[in-house]
Amino acid sequence: MAIKLALLIKRGKMVIEPKFDGAGPFIDGMASVLVGKKWGYIDRSGKIVISPQFDDSGSFKDGLAPVCIDKKWGYIDRSGKIVINLQFEKVNSFLKRWLL
Repeated sequence: MAIKLALLIKRGKMVIEPKFDGAGPFIDGMASVLVGKKWGYIDRSGKIVISPQFDDSGSFKDGLAPVCIDKKWGYIDRSGKIVINLQFEKVNSFLKRWLL
């Protein structure tokens, strides 16, 4: 039996029905979610705003999020457009537009 994750608010009220296989935290209004074996992003209402297409993903910071396909990492913007090509073995976070 597969366990599905729901996203909750502090008072315990269910905000988004249990339908995801994994989820990251909401940061900058978006959260990464696992659907099957692919990661995408949802908004606070639970609507998928970037379709699940990534093998791995991280949280948005300053409008960019790290994503991985075929073991290569790069960055997408909030629309899902790749803005830094998927070419790196590892990535870190941005801090005020500087890559650490």
